Amino acid sequence: MVILLTEGGEFEVMKNNTHFFLTVGVLNLYTLIFITDPFLSWFSLLLSFPLSCFSLVPNFLDSYTATNFKYQSVQLKNHSGIQYRHPLTHSPWTLGYFVPLYYIVEIISEPILLVSVSGIVLGWFLHLFLDTLNPEGIPLGKKPVYSPHPVKHYSWRQPTNTRVLRLARIPFNNLKANMVLSRLGLFLLAMNITDLILNHLQVISEVMSFWFS
Repeated sequence: MVILLTEGGEFEVMKNNTHFFLTVGVLNLYTLIFITDPFLSWFSLLLSFPLSCFSLVPNFLDSYTATNFKYQSVQLKNHSGIQYRHPLTHSPWTLGYFVPLYYIVEIISEPILLVSVSGIVLGWFLHLFLDTLNPEGIPLGKKPVYSPHPVKHYSWRQPTNTRVLRLARIPFNNLKANMVLSRLGLFLLAMNITDLILNHLQVISEVMSFWFS
């Protein structure tokens, strides 16, 4: 759903730890479903933690450059002041940044590299998805506003008229919402660890039965 951002109540952005834990969980779910090689599965489990840090990059970029994004982004208000989500870091089109990485993966054809790139893209995508559940949503770009000027018919300097994508109105300063999403990520992590341990025990059992039979 595309809406116009209007001035209203104050909301906090999604908690960074929620972004991290949910990304860890989804990356482990990816491992559980798509990776069958035992070594690569364990490697992906360990790799999911550093890769999940990449899901925090959009917020870090905006926090360091928020003052420069004032007229081109979605305005967010919270207890610490005003923050912004800029189209160059938070719009759906930013997923296009990673197309060259998949081109490199196709050339090199290395499973570990494919897992790493997939983890980076999933982390970025999940960050955008979670932010669409926030009342402010994520910016799609600047919406032109009609002006009576005879030559220049559009004004671009109105941040409250930025076009955004929003899927829900969940206020992420709500402790319960952050807790549920974080625990979902930890649950998915536990599922993958349990599966890896059970498969590991099965392999050990098969080896022992082979040697002692």
